[in-house]
Amino acid sequence: MRIGIITFHFAHNQGAVLQCCALQKYLESQGHDVKVIDYRPKYHAVRYDAVKNPFRYAVDVCKRKKTSSAGRIKLFCRSFARCIKLDIRGTDRKNAELFGEFTRKHLHLTECYTSLKSLKKNPPELDAYISGSDQVWNPDLLDQEFDRAYFLDFGKPECRRIAYAVSMGKEFSPEECRQLKELCAPLDAVSLREKTPSVIDAIERDVHICVDPTLLIDAEYYRGLESKEKEKEPYIFVYGFETSDAIKKAVDMASKKFGCRIINGSPGRVKLTGENVENIRDYAPDRFLSFIKNAEYVVTNSFHATAFSVIYKKRFATVPHTTRGRRMIELLGKLGLNSALWGTPDFSMDVVPDYDSSYEKLEVLRSSSKNYLDKALNGCKGEEIPHLTDQDE
Repeated sequence: MRIGIITFHFAHNQGAVLQCCALQKYLESQGHDVKVIDYRPKYHAVRYDAVKNPFRYAVDVCKRKKTSSAGRIKLFCRSFARCIKLDIRGTDRKNAELFGEFTRKHLHLTECYTSLKSLKKNPPELDAYISGSDQVWNPDLLDQEFDRAYFLDFGKPECRRIAYAVSMGKEFSPEECRQLKELCAPLDAVSLREKTPSVIDAIERDVHICVDPTLLIDAEYYRGLESKEKEKEPYIFVYGFETSDAIKKAVDMASKKFGCRIINGSPGRVKLTGENVENIRDYAPDRFLSFIKNAEYVVTNSFHATAFSVIYKKRFATVPHTTRGRRMIELLGKLGLNSALWGTPDFSMDVVPDYDSSYEKLEVLRSSSKNYLDKALNGCKGEEIPHLTDQDE
């Protein structure tokens, strides 16, 4: 079967790119011909331009941040100045080069589409389209409204249209829930990555819960993607998307326990200082994998750094993100890895995770997710596909 994936494949985000690689790889392992739909809407691409337009960049930031009129003016000016500073430093040029090289090498891309209109006019001729994973239905990461491209509103009517492990990323307003119901109605099957009761109730469809694509694939596949560049000295790897007292305490505790330096590979959002801290910003997914694989310990508030800590069977601490922590809490709970979940009674840096038991649980979740994909691609409506029972989990 010829399948197209639409997701955030071009974002300068380690997890976004790797989950796309994983879904492509899994589908190919099942004998399918897979393409990644190179959808780069202008509202999204502006965030990842090698050299940004300060005006467009500032407008985009203001759209995403809800502030008063006076606050928007201040935010616009601050964002405009920050963009100029980033362009002078060349940070985004380096990221664009590194991520661009990685995606061109590992993803099988269609021609580039910059709008839903262009997708509708000349859609990739395939047998099935899959939307997901990642937060492709989160308006905060789009243009402050749903993008119908991620609900597969293009192509011939007979094509299969499947949502796979979409992560909602937030709670939705009543109006957003109403729109979700309408947008999901034409899909053949719907699955989310985490249970979001308000969204599931609003969609009024039979919604499946599936694992993130990265967890469909064993570590062996990722070894072929890893960077050959390795650190000479032991280190703790830190990767996250917000600075908090909790993550600073976790890093400090790990530093004292393991007695080695810290590599902070966070994309500028976790601020760490000290003589033993090395901040690394510009690197591609291949090095991200190597950083996790070879670390003495991992501290993170990122879902995908959590997932790859599991894949590589690492000792790690996940500090739940203050607004997007549900997905990490849910994953570790399902795998029986609460000893790695900061802030819980079971948390301990002294505990070596029981990965034999965790992988038995993961295999059940994988099998259910693979079954969902297989049946959805082969003509079943989502409502016809069996779910995991509580006993299975």
